[in-house]
Amino acid sequence: MSKNGKKHAYGDANPLEIVLGTATNRWVEDPREALRVDEHFHLASMDRAATPGWAGSESDAVAYTAAVTPLLGALQEKLFAAAKEGSDRRVLVVAQGLDTAGKGGIARHVMGLVDPQGVRMTAFKAPTPEEKEHDFLWRIWKAVPGPGTIGLFDRSHYEDMLVPGAAGTLDDEGFDRYASQIHDFERQLIDQGTTVVKIALMVSYEEQGLRLLERVDRPDKRWKYSGNDMNVRGQWFNYQSIYERVLRATSFEEAPWYVIPADNKWYSRLAVTEMLLRSLAETEVHWPPARFDVDTERDRVRATLSPQALARYDARIQAKLAKVDARITVIEDAATILVFSAEPAPTPAPASEAAPGDAPAQSVGTGSGGASSGGAVSPAAQQVADDAGKHPGKGGKGSKSVGKPSKGGKAAKPGKTGKGTRKAVKKAAAKAARKAEKARRSHS
Repeated sequence: MSKNGKKHAYGDANPLEIVLGTATNRWVEDPREALRVDEHFHLASMDRAATPGWAGSESDAVAYTAAVTPLLGALQEKLFAAAKEGSDRRVLVVAQGLDTAGKGGIARHVMGLVDPQGVRMTAFKAPTPEEKEHDFLWRIWKAVPGPGTIGLFDRSHYEDMLVPGAAGTLDDEGFDRYASQIHDFERQLIDQGTTVVKIALMVSYEEQGLRLLERVDRPDKRWKYSGNDMNVRGQWFNYQSIYERVLRATSFEEAPWYVIPADNKWYSRLAVTEMLLRSLAETEVHWPPARFDVDTERDRVRATLSPQALARYDARIQAKLAKVDARITVIEDAATILVFSAEPAPTPAPASEAAPGDAPAQSVGTGSGGASSGGAVSPAAQQVADDAGKHPGKGGKGSKSVGKPSKGGKAAKPGKTGKGTRKAVKKAAAKAARKAEKARRSHS
């Protein structure tokens, strides 16, 4: 049902089912919980080939990513649009990791899923002579994403702790000074409306060696290789030690570190995609209202059109508006269910059990380089894909926010949801899942 109580184009189906189509959500735990650094974190005991929180295969991950890409794009568009009305919300992904860990893959395969107009990516190399004349955060501040934007740091301000730390030239006083300055810096970002997502991609020693060897052997990858890569590899254990120390010292509640096993590239990309998706879904922004009188401007535009053109327009606009309303509702309800529901997503019926007259599933690309994902989605989900997230800044109609006011009339903090809201969403999600399952069985 749409917000006005009328039955919309997608009927009464579970919104998450519509988005996922025949793909299945195999996340059994929020990756932000599964990968968060806490007091028990120990890097040396970490299985770099593990897939924490994900109970599916690589093919499941490909299908799932393809299915949620329109959802990711729509949430990004809303973030972008809200900035036009004064919202200061933005997202910054800080990616750290040794050579070959997959930082570039995050840029291509995760940030490539959303509109590049709303993304700012910065790769931090060794400081230039000009940068060395300033405080180490000077060049970082210049790259901070603006309101409505998703930023990606490929390496970051943490290099100023990690590199000298691995080389043995950073004493305890210097370590504490850097950690304190970084903490204050990230606090300022958060106070300015930034959701900070810090990821450390961790490959095993063996896997890193294999990836370096492939760079040497492949003519199309040799440009990535440098003789210094082996010098850094020679400091492997020093880097493991300083990484653990830095991660523990600079992880705090509002900006924790997430340490991602990176031997399986597909998993690290999946995990970062899910973190970004959930972070956007929790960001409390709204579609901005029109900054003009709608009736007046409608009359002005209509006065410039021929009767024939207006007749054609009037014949189709109501159906299109209903579809837009349905798309907004489905996408936002699906995001709410996905992020806050503890219930696993309902498993779709096998093709042999599909209802009579159902259209065949269609394939949706991953959005990165035009490659086909092999993931199948329902016709309704395909419509969502066609309509959603095409160009940030196009705007849209009003919508519900994920964060609801808590008891006493106080608004929930951005990125937080009260227990009452979580409980209500879980209940609604479970009810929707049961309803969808009942409908499926009635056709089997």
